[in-house]
Amino acid sequence: IYLIYLTITLIPTVCLSTITISNMKTYLAYYFYLTSNVAAAKVRPSDAKDQVVPPASAKNHLLRTLSDASSSSAPPMLFSMSMPSAIKGSHPKIEGAYPSKQLGKGSKSAKDHGKSHKSSKSAKDRSITGTYIGFDTEDATFQNLDIFCSDGLCDIILADARFSTCDQIFPGTNRGIGNATDIPIHSLDDFKIGLYCVLPGETEINYDNGPTANLTGNLVVLPDGIIRRTGPGFFYPKKTLPQIKDFDGETIDINDESVNLNGEYYSVDFTDGSGQNLDLVCTKKSCDIVLFDSSFSTCKKSSGIVAYSGVGYAKDVPRDSLDNFDVELYCLTEGEFVIDPSRDPDATLKRNLEYIRYGILSSPSSGTRYTKSRPLGTGKDVVSIFDDVQMYSFGIDTEDASQQALQIDCRDGLCDLTLQDSSFSTCVENIPAGRFLGGLATASGIPQDSLHNFEFELYCASNFTQGIDYSSKVASLAGNIAFLQDGIARRTATGFDYFNAFKQSKVLNGRYSGGIIKLDGGLLNMHILCNLGSCEVIVWTEINRDCMSRERFLFTAIAFNNAVPEDSLGNFEINLYCVPPGPGSVIEPDNQEPFKTIAAKIVPDSVNGIMHLSMDDDEYKMSKESQE
Repeated sequence: IYLIYLTITLIPTVCLSTITISNMKTYLAYYFYLTSNVAAAKVRPSDAKDQVVPPASAKNHLLRTLSDASSSSAPPMLFSMSMPSAIKGSHPKIEGAYPSKQLGKGSKSAKDHGKSHKSSKSAKDRSITGTYIGFDTEDATFQNLDIFCSDGLCDIILADARFSTCDQIFPGTNRGIGNATDIPIHSLDDFKIGLYCVLPGETEINYDNGPTANLTGNLVVLPDGIIRRTGPGFFYPKKTLPQIKDFDGETIDINDESVNLNGEYYSVDFTDGSGQNLDLVCTKKSCDIVLFDSSFSTCKKSSGIVAYSGVGYAKDVPRDSLDNFDVELYCLTEGEFVIDPSRDPDATLKRNLEYIRYGILSSPSSGTRYTKSRPLGTGKDVVSIFDDVQMYSFGIDTEDASQQALQIDCRDGLCDLTLQDSSFSTCVENIPAGRFLGGLATASGIPQDSLHNFEFELYCASNFTQGIDYSSKVASLAGNIAFLQDGIARRTATGFDYFNAFKQSKVLNGRYSGGIIKLDGGLLNMHILCNLGSCEVIVWTEINRDCMSRERFLFTAIAFNNAVPEDSLGNFEINLYCVPPGPGSVIEPDNQEPFKTIAAKIVPDSVNGIMHLSMDDDEYKMSKESQE
């Protein structure tokens, strides 16, 4: 989960004074932003079509396929996610782009095709099973597109931080999930996705009501492993491991201690459409397991906290018991910033993991399938003090149910490190708005052979409007990093594990993240797609002070330019658009003036895969996160 914004401009205090603390706590929902305006709005024509009723509910289909996977040698069907969003102007033709039907069995060899800058293997040669992440440039949200293909059929799940279509149909709610099942792989360039919205006053999706609307799917596979939804025009770099295939391999016992399952796995909670992570760190004897959800339904019901509401974990699970174990769920209460592990858990969740294929696990008891997204290895079996090391890793803070990003950059024996947290509990206690960014921990010039014993200096914001005060540290945090295996690091003082998302790459196209926003410690994301000398560039943040208002706190702005000459990436302009007010409102670049035009530069680092992004006077170091 990435908490970031595009600009550093402070919003005037006079404007913020109109935001009540009560409203701000509501707006800080990480995945499910709820608007307070209930005016009528039209449904987006690019997204919502006539309603369709599938032959079986989405959740029943998922449970059926999980059951099929465990009882049959036939590979299970899965789903794929994708979301609506329009981009100003027509999208450039992509040389080397193939309709997904080219991936079907028996397809003929394609003609030679042009590739993007430093492109890897061609689109038609790829397996497309995996999770992809894109930006909805109409309503300034991020989207996950999850695809699972087997035996020539694909299941697709579409998840969005904020479905504007749901908000247009049911003002005041924007949660939901898009689902399409059993789509022939040769028909992925022409299909529909059923959108199921959470109804007003409800916390979970009622699939018996059928889909609320029908969204355009229509996927094509581009070079470098990127997928385009041709209807709205969004593109989605891949975020899961490239080794995951469209076919099942050898059937493996989940309890086989010789199998290394370690990593971070991603899924979507079918009950409410929220994103969910399952982190596994196992020895041959036992496993530590963390379950993180952007919005646990159980916690929402008990505390009313919508985002960062709780965390589940299971410690020392016997390695031969992964097919039957319990996860203890701890929910935060209102006003609580640190979980007390000595108290009884709020709920006990049953999990019974099964190994479907490389990089994919399922839990039939919860109707969930997990796709491995991290760690990415550095290409070395051992992290050596004699080699430069660059890692950009994500982990879960089990003390306060937040997500952390750990950046390590070691060059010539010295290391610079940053620790970003979606909600530093030490800092947010000083911010009456509740769970907000508000802090950043840094360590500079640490000798590379001392990473096992050093401290971060934590700096906090004293209030919402002034940003982080770097003149004096608030606390020292134990760093103390140990490398468990290639791509996995642990802070030994806290026991938090971090899974690497960065791998050196010469391919320009893809997803970049990790740009630290000094004002409040947020993260900046950037997507690039270049072909035939022209590039689409999108820069996005969850919290943007230029565009947030009393009505909207999150997902308020996005910057994009669809036609940057590739040889001008070192000097170009990008427009920042604010989402208009009103439920389900969307950006219309052809009829809407940008909030401002930003002077931008993208310059490569000496390390492949790291880009330096300048936006006006602000500098960000961006790490390649997507996989070719």
